[in-house]
Amino acid sequence: GEQWRSEHLAGVRSALRAVGAGAFTTHDSAGMVLRAPRPDAHPPGRISLARPGIQDFSGPGLVVRGSPIPSAFVVEVDGIPTTDARRTAVDLARGRPLAAALIPLDAAARRLIAGVSGTAGSELRVAVHDAELRAYAVQELTYAVSACVGWPGIAAVRRALPFVDPAAESPLESRSRGWFLGAGLRALEIGAAVRAGGRTYWADFCSRRHRVIGEADGWGKYGDDMDAVRRSLAEEKRRQADLEAQGWRFVRWTSLDSRPSVVSRMGSALR
Repeated sequence: GEQWRSEHLAGVRSALRAVGAGAFTTHDSAGMVLRAPRPDAHPPGRISLARPGIQDFSGPGLVVRGSPIPSAFVVEVDGIPTTDARRTAVDLARGRPLAAALIPLDAAARRLIAGVSGTAGSELRVAVHDAELRAYAVQELTYAVSACVGWPGIAAVRRALPFVDPAAESPLESRSRGWFLGAGLRALEIGAAVRAGGRTYWADFCSRRHRVIGEADGWGKYGDDMDAVRRSLAEEKRRQADLEAQGWRFVRWTSLDSRPSVVSRMGSALR
């Protein structure tokens, strides 16, 4: 949550002063600075910095890497120098299974498209399906991978790149898609626009052929306070009723549901 981020960034600022000029955040710390989704839900156990040209250092709560990282991948956010969205996503995905690697990679691709297209909200939901914008985002991530030749775990990122989809809107959606791909369930659109009751709804997962909609439900999508949650739940109930009236079937799951359960239920619906 926001408290985790504030506490971590306070430690980051202190560590940057101690390590000296030329240092910047990487890995989980860069993810916290950028507010980028990370494969691990818990707060980082240590601060991750880089200062190219020095000897690697690892101590309680802190790791400093001396590895060379091109300056093209370093930006400043809120006064903190950090690896950018491309490099941070690649570092967070290195060595991860597909379902975990897609979490930072999908989010970075979506962020890149938002930046170059200047879109947000419903306009971004449309933009992430544009073929040229999608190609641009993957090209930028591929460029970041090319700067990591020989780095540990980079093969996992290369394997994940063909499956990156900026239409995913949450870590749970990205992780779930990785599960479906691993199980051979590939007949699903991501972030699909579906018309019903004279309105356009956006489905996390959709198979038009099978009339199946999959929804990865996280509490964050419903709002920040109880009134917002109530409104969102009421709207979602009406949305589902509209779609079911047109013959759509729903498969819903949360972060508490296991991979076998989610894959089994989606597989059954698609059959």
